[in-house]
Amino acid sequence: MAKKKEKKDKKKHEFLDEVKISYRLLEDRKKFYTTILLPLIFLGILVLTLPITLQFILPVPVSFHPATFVFGGIVPILLGVLYPYISYKNRETEIDSNMHFFITHLRVLAISDLSLKDILNVLGGKKVYKSLGEEIKKVSVLSTQWRYPMASTLHFIALRTPSKILKDFLDRFSQSLDSGVEHREFVETEQEAVMQDYKTMYETSNENIVILNEVYVSMLIAIIFVMSFGIVLPIIMGAESMTMYTYLSS
Repeated sequence: MAKKKEKKDKKKHEFLDEVKISYRLLEDRKKFYTTILLPLIFLGILVLTLPITLQFILPVPVSFHPATFVFGGIVPILLGVLYPYISYKNRETEIDSNMHFFITHLRVLAISDLSLKDILNVLGGKKVYKSLGEEIKKVSVLSTQWRYPMASTLHFIALRTPSKILKDFLDRFSQSLDSGVEHREFVETEQEAVMQDYKTMYETSNENIVILNEVYVSMLIAIIFVMSFGIVLPIIMGAESMTMYTYLSS
């Protein structure tokens, strides 16, 4: 029980930390508040107060279940409050899905005579990497335009990226540069580690799909059995019950 409680508390703290980070990383807070949060809060309040409003508008009293309006009002408010977190997690999925392409591209460029800053400039400008490209572009801007040390830049972005895979990669990259390891040497050895992480994630996803497929097939077989049983049973019991069982089987 103590371990389960500790695990739940850990997940709760991680969730709250990610929510705080997602709000800190908002690029245009004013736009978020005016176009997303406030309209959704207003919509939620409007739905919550709708039963009272309808009593004054409608000439005939109509009975409504209060839970419907409570649920319908809370959902938009929660969506507005959690919108930065949802966007943050979507970026995590985008980064993880492009990570194996990125590391392969990085290794190809590392073999050439390009410097690390030039490599990051090339990768940061690739729109095909989407959120991952944006994270690398931040590293490029901080290191080239703001003259921030590369190792410190990588660590700085690692603390703020939504992807755990990218965070671990940038942290290791930062530590290797601090240790004096050439970026080419690091990338060549790191590709195997990143690809192994991606392989593990891919295999886990495949296992989940197989489990869902088995559950779906089992439910389908059970439904077919119940429908067949409902059709055959009235024939055995007599024609009088045919209508009822046909209705139940459908």
